[in-house]
Amino acid sequence: MLRMEKNEQQINAKEKRPKKKIIFTIVAVVLVLALLGGVLRGVALRKAQTTAEQNTTKIVPVETALVARGSIETSTKVTGQLAPKQEVQVTSKTGGKILGLYAESGDWVSKGSTLLQLEGVEVGLQVEQARNSLESTRTTYENMLKNKERMDSLYKEGIISQKDWEDFNLQVKNLESQIRQLEISLALAETQVDNLRVEAPISGVITSVSVEEGNFLSPGVPFMTLANLDEIYVEAAVSEALVNKFKPGDKVKVVVQALDKAEFTGVVETVDLVPNQAKLYPVKILLTNKDNRLKPGMFAEVQLRNEYRENIIAVPVETVIDNRSEQFVFVVEEGKAVKKPVKLGLTDGKMVEILEGLNEGEELIVVGQNYLADQDAVEVRNRGESA
Repeated sequence: MLRMEKNEQQINAKEKRPKKKIIFTIVAVVLVLALLGGVLRGVALRKAQTTAEQNTTKIVPVETALVARGSIETSTKVTGQLAPKQEVQVTSKTGGKILGLYAESGDWVSKGSTLLQLEGVEVGLQVEQARNSLESTRTTYENMLKNKERMDSLYKEGIISQKDWEDFNLQVKNLESQIRQLEISLALAETQVDNLRVEAPISGVITSVSVEEGNFLSPGVPFMTLANLDEIYVEAAVSEALVNKFKPGDKVKVVVQALDKAEFTGVVETVDLVPNQAKLYPVKILLTNKDNRLKPGMFAEVQLRNEYRENIIAVPVETVIDNRSEQFVFVVEEGKAVKKPVKLGLTDGKMVEILEGLNEGEELIVVGQNYLADQDAVEVRNRGESA
């Protein structure tokens, strides 16, 4: 009996030992996990603190330029089109088949140079016939003049009658009249020959040609356009609100977009006093065009000055930030972006006048200003000479 009780106690002791081991193991695992969690939380916290520190010390790359004085001009813009001052439609006085065409579109020709030659066999024959008739009549006339002195003597001596003498003199006068008529006929025939060759009426550039060799050309029908492009007009039409701003002799700025916005100085030549059907007043502005860069048909922008201010502080429009309640810019001071409220004045769309808030020589941020707050640290990547 005593032995059985002892055996049961031994068995119970054995069963309790594994349970204690399991409990100790679980507790150890829990402690390790808790320790590991604390370490991870510490690492995460340090990372968050580092990130926060980095965010609070961010450096923004910018570009700057020195604030300088300049000028601003505002203007009213009027669109016009270029047209040659002198343009001629070339025609022929006579008709015929085109034997030769000696110029084409784009060629520059001098006044009097041959542009076209017409066929003229019949006209040539008429010239030859008129010349032969004239020479024959002149020969007859010269022979009669040789006899005239003798006929006068015979008439004075009474050898021939007055009627014979008068008939002879009448023949002389008739020959003189015939000679004059034949000279006119020859001159007309020679003119017809000359008209077979069409010459350039002015020096200039050929802007269009509508015929080819072998075509039949009718008299009086334009076949070629010739323009003198040394001087060229800007032809515009302006409203009644602007017409009085144009006065003959005034100089205006002209911008041609097709030539990379090249600028020219034009002189107002004419201002019509009567509006066209669109109730606009035609205006012509003369430009010199020695290098022939300006071409008929190009569009031009005429700029009339409204306001002009010089020796002012002016900055690019995009450097000014407008948040509705205020306008401000950023300048660099000791490596930081400093916000500067400004008062604005005249603007031409590209530059704006600064009335208050900026001084000449300050380092204005011209690129990157939209990503800044006051006192942000900045790194100047590029410094320009002036804004």
